[in-house]
Amino acid sequence: MPDVRTYQLGDTAWVVKVRGDLDSAAVAAVARATKTPAVVDLREATVIDVWALDSLVDCSDAIFVADRPLRDALDALGLRTESTLAAAVL
Repeated sequence: MPDVRTYQLGDTAWVVKVRGDLDSAAVAAVARATKTPAVVDLREATVIDVWALDSLVDCSDAIFVADRPLRDALDALGLRTESTLAAAVL
């Protein structure tokens, strides 16, 4: 079961943290949380549904933080990625 939490850093700055399984339910929660540009932290997420990654394209305004090989998959989808949360927030 995924754990998706949203943190507000300022008036317009948001971080969405996903822990656990990155499945279609988690992607739907991320999509709801990223109505405005946000940073999506996937460093503690485990991909169990490869098809769910395609759904992340709907969150094209987001910056994704992930470790390899997930970051490579997100790059291949054309999504903006960073390797650290600090780099994504700046």
